[in-house]
Amino acid sequence: MARGTGRNAGTGSGMRAASTATGKDGRVTLKDVARVAGVSVKTASNVLNNDGRMAPATRRNVQRVINDLGYKRNAAASNLRRGRTHNLTLALPGLNYPYLAELAESVIDAARKHGYTVFTRTYATDTPADARALMRDFNDSLSDGLIISLDETTHFRPKDFAVSYPVVTVGSRDVFGKLDHIETDDISDGAQAVRFLVRRGARRIAVIGAHHDFDAHQLRLVDEGNAELRLRGMMEEADRAGLEFDPRLIPTTGYEWTIGNGFVVTQKLIGRVPFDAILALNDSLAIGAVSALQDAGLSVPGQVQVMGFDDIYEARYLHPALTSVDSQIGWISETAVTRLIGQIDGTVTSPATLMTTASVIARDTTLPAADEE
Repeated sequence: MARGTGRNAGTGSGMRAASTATGKDGRVTLKDVARVAGVSVKTASNVLNNDGRMAPATRRNVQRVINDLGYKRNAAASNLRRGRTHNLTLALPGLNYPYLAELAESVIDAARKHGYTVFTRTYATDTPADARALMRDFNDSLSDGLIISLDETTHFRPKDFAVSYPVVTVGSRDVFGKLDHIETDDISDGAQAVRFLVRRGARRIAVIGAHHDFDAHQLRLVDEGNAELRLRGMMEEADRAGLEFDPRLIPTTGYEWTIGNGFVVTQKLIGRVPFDAILALNDSLAIGAVSALQDAGLSVPGQVQVMGFDDIYEARYLHPALTSVDSQIGWISETAVTRLIGQIDGTVTSPATLMTTASVIARDTTLPAADEE
């Protein structure tokens, strides 16, 4: 009974200490811990950080007070004092597309190798101000820097990129030379895709994924936008090959690059105008296209070749396995993380645009080239 009474008495003492040690707002501070423990704030801080030299009994006493008071470290304040959180923030326009989910995983893996943790968040693309507000209101006391994948719909202005914290942008948008920008060469990638199909006998190529009604003149002038730049590259390569895109084979798909939309758009194409290949601007659209073609009794690749973009993980396991343009997610992620950490460390001081070209991963939805047979 005596031991039980002692345990209860100790608990009551700790509760009384907590009730009298907190400030007016009820939060326990490090000063409260130091006062109750009868030590300096520096000693209390050393116990929290497992640092400093002191008698074991003193360390145990301070730790007991910390536990009794329920003290919680103020992460933001601690980070401000240290000047580094070793946290990065990744902002994406959703996680509903496989490419974005794979990009998030790749960035997290790249950051981990450098000793950083990544907080991932999304922003609304149907609210144009959301991405701009995210950049304007970024809290750099909780995260050392931002990697943001820029969406296709927000109208960005130069002032949106006039920020004072480390940031790297990803995607086919114009950042006006104000920030580090990582991207693949979409014009070159689009051209490479057409060249690949032409070498395999394609002459009437349909394209699904266009955001707007096909305007050949306007597309030749574009300088940003994932879909627009890829289409520009495709047109330029078609010119070099002596081919001409039929506007009827480039329907407006909008911004919903899903398997379902790929199926519906392809269904509408079938029987309208003859075509022998489909270039889908992402793999989800391509998967939907293959399904629609098979549903209509058309063989892939015998009657219609199909090719996607991004080379998502599932592409190799489909039946038939999907030919796709590898969008270099690994390179994008590692480069973005390295540049961001360079800004944080002060070794990267001027913004730059870093670009790579993709490669075609040939699989079973396209035919072998004549010189490969």
